[in-house]
Amino acid sequence: MRNGTACRNPSEQVASMDDIYSDVMKTAGMTHKELEGLNEAFKKIDTRTSREELNSLARDAGKLGLSAKKDILDFVETGNQVNVAPGKDPFTGRMGGITTRPASIATYTVAVKAHNALTVIGNTLSELCV
Repeated sequence: MRNGTACRNPSEQVASMDDIYSDVMKTAGMTHKELEGLNEAFKKIDTRTSREELNSLARDAGKLGLSAKKDILDFVETGNQVNVAPGKDPFTGRMGGITTRPASIATYTVAVKAHNALTVIGNTLSELCV
């Protein structure tokens, strides 16, 4: 696990995941059962990214106004691709900052389908950093 989560005791890990699950349910307007279904879909993503990080991306999708499972899953898959592109983000190497930029980016992202917009952003960053 990343970010030192492997060193935490199991009760801290469960509490942390509960917090993230609550955030996803709140921001995306999902029920616990819907969130479980989303996490089942996460298991099918070919990645080494932790479930905690995937759920953090799902929380970000909810903050951007996405609530349909497919839209959130598309956002998470694309966000994960941006995150794992090694050394492509010249700012932090992570996608987290993208979702907290000014409202114009969020509005554009939601309007053009989040996964398409983030793919364009990721490709642009890749080209700029080559």
